[in-house]
Amino acid sequence: MPDGRSHSLQLRIGLFVIFSLGVFLGIIYLLGAQARYFERKYDLVAEFTEVGGLIEGATVRLAGVQIGRVTSVVLPSTPGGKVRVTLTVARRFSDRIRKNSEARIATQGLLGDRLVEITMGALDAPPLKPGEVLASREPFEAGRVFAEGSDTLASINR
Repeated sequence: MPDGRSHSLQLRIGLFVIFSLGVFLGIIYLLGAQARYFERKYDLVAEFTEVGGLIEGATVRLAGVQIGRVTSVVLPSTPGGKVRVTLTVARRFSDRIRKNSEARIATQGLLGDRLVEITMGALDAPPLKPGEVLASREPFEAGRVFAEGSDTLASINR
């Protein structure tokens, strides 16, 4: 009889392992779908004179909806050039990003995390193709405004 118990125990352990593996793969798939790992994507490029703390992995939004991530931030090869930011965007939103859409760097939340916000373009403009350069608007730097304001105030006091 020990043979029958051993076989039954092995069968239950095997079923448990297969069930656990299935649950694990299901969780991985759900997390990947939420993070959009399994979606088709394409790259766009935006160029800025200053990125103000934008890092790789930052969120890319279109009209407030997350559509992708920043995949690289590269300094210019020559002084005075622009910082090149590569944006990886879900392909299903490609028809909404037009030639006259603009990218700007915005601040998210109280901690000041940076993200790229893209505006919707007009319907009469053609969609951007993968690898094309997106028009950009320079980010608003509150710290710079305060510094210039204090310099102006100091010169007025003199």
